[in-house]
Amino acid sequence: MYKNILLPLDGSKLAEEIIPAAINLAKICHATITLMQIAEITALFKYDRKIESEVLKDRAEEYLNQMKRKIEEDGVSVNVVIRTGKPYSEILTYAEQRDVDLIIMSTYGMGGFGRWALGSVSEKVVRHSPKPVLLPRSRSRDLLRGKTILVVDDESDVLDVLEELLDMCEIHKAKSSDTALEYLNLYEYDIAILDIMGVDGFDLLKKTVAKGIPTVMLTAHALTADALRKSLKGGAVFYLPKDRMADMEEILAEVINSTGRPVWAKVFGRFAPYFSKRFRWSQKDEEDFMKEVEETSKEEKGE
Repeated sequence: MYKNILLPLDGSKLAEEIIPAAINLAKICHATITLMQIAEITALFKYDRKIESEVLKDRAEEYLNQMKRKIEEDGVSVNVVIRTGKPYSEILTYAEQRDVDLIIMSTYGMGGFGRWALGSVSEKVVRHSPKPVLLPRSRSRDLLRGKTILVVDDESDVLDVLEELLDMCEIHKAKSSDTALEYLNLYEYDIAILDIMGVDGFDLLKKTVAKGIPTVMLTAHALTADALRKSLKGGAVFYLPKDRMADMEEILAEVINSTGRPVWAKVFGRFAPYFSKRFRWSQKDEEDFMKEVEETSKEEKGE
């Protein structure tokens, strides 16, 4: 029977989806869960490597202790382990040296903190692990599987990243508003993801909203409070900065769960600290924006 379960986490919401499965198994087996995160150092010079290591370790410790407290609320014993090095190698080494009975991993993840992502190491762990490995299915990926999504951005790299992130979907990529309009006339879409700058994103938003297509606005250069509010008022289901693209799957899964309705009220709380920092918002600014969200939601419902 499993007594020591190793649960590597990369800090992403996708990886956290497997925590409930680990908790249930630990309860059945009266096992201890060891939460693990690996700080993969990329700096070249010794001084820079030391600084990067300290920063990543501090962030990992804060994150894992937060996860530890949540799991312990379910009555499960939890340990926390932080290592530096190559993720798959550190996972395998720890599992063998510490007599781990089972490794539970997500097959997908996008490295919420460090450079590593579970999706890129799980295959190596499965192939080389001397211990049993359990790879639970991702609920969000199942929700999105087979959905047709229009992605519009004038940067090829962004289009490629989103295509990789959403590889369970059928992705149509457009680098201009003209191409996007052609696609909108030819195909039916479950969701649209629109850049704001470079492709007339807000004009395209009017088209997708008119067609009843749930639309997420994606931006780097238009990362302003005004653009955020314009996205809300224009009917977008959410507004996501490009440096948070790793959260796209989670956002789209929430949209599917909400049958295409905006998810601002449900999701914004998790992003509020990010926006507050970028926009230099006060607590009152956050509260005022959430009132706008509530008012817009009531208007859409005809209340």
